[in-house]
Amino acid sequence: MEFNVNFNRLNRWLTLGANVGILVGLGALIVEINQSNAIALAEMEQTRSDGLREWRQEWALNDHVVPMMVRILSILDVNSSMYQEMDVQEQLAAFESALNELDPEDRLPMVFLVSSEHWDYENLYAQYQRGLN
Repeated sequence: MEFNVNFNRLNRWLTLGANVGILVGLGALIVEINQSNAIALAEMEQTRSDGLREWRQEWALNDHVVPMMVRILSILDVNSSMYQEMDVQEQLAAFESALNELDPEDRLPMVFLVSSEHWDYENLYAQYQRGLN
């Protein structure tokens, strides 16, 4: 009988130890998952930053883009007080109008540039909505 009581007591202590071990293991797993998520988010942010930096650098050094941007910005006259007072919708309408004033050789690359920038912002917003700041 005494052996049975000691065995039950030992069994309870072992069960308690096993449960504590499981809790400690779960805690360690949670910490590891959080660290992995933080690393993945940092890598994603770095990749996005590198891509944007490379795109802007290529854009600035490209022999065709800079003159095209100068032409469209001169058509828009972005430094004028009238342009500065426009809301976003009015600025977009002015940009579309300015695009139509460009010759076709400049218009198509500008549309591609604006479209790629639009999709980049769409991607950033989708990542933001998912909590991937």
